[in-house]
Amino acid sequence: MTSHSKVNSLLASIIAASSLVIGCLVVSAPPAQSVEPNQLSLSALAQKSVVGNNFRVIKKVASNKEYATFSIRYKSGDFTISGLMSVPHGPGPYPAVVIGHGYADVNVYKSGDGFTKERDYLARAGFLVLHTDYRNHAHSDDDPNNVTNLRLDYTEDVIAAVQALKNSDITRVDRSHFV
Repeated sequence: MTSHSKVNSLLASIIAASSLVIGCLVVSAPPAQSVEPNQLSLSALAQKSVVGNNFRVIKKVASNKEYATFSIRYKSGDFTISGLMSVPHGPGPYPAVVIGHGYADVNVYKSGDGFTKERDYLARAGFLVLHTDYRNHAHSDDDPNNVTNLRLDYTEDVIAAVQALKNSDITRVDRSHFV
């Protein structure tokens, strides 16, 4: 038997064994209907009702020829979340983009860190950009369960940001175009 034939034979054996194992796993798994999602899963989060409201502009923190940036706050459930909102000059309305930063050490993070260049680019391109800080970051409320909840609540904070901005009295938001 040539080495090429041996490899093909070995691959065929691996595929056959994998099919057998997968078949056993599928047969022994409980029906999907009887399984409730783990509380700390995206499936459970998808079933959760997320509430975002009380969007408010705190103060203007920067301005250039194309846009102004404001410090903002909104409610994500029981938590007040801080962030920055960059708004092109002019009457609008402007399509909105909500962005959230990646992992950031809460002891080092400052409001708006993480996507400064992207926020600048999008605002210059004519988008209203809301950059959420997440709970436990910058001026947001602290959530003592943040680490225990595997930081899945950050996703809630972004969903709540969209809802709060859509329901706000900010007139320069094009409520039909959110990204």
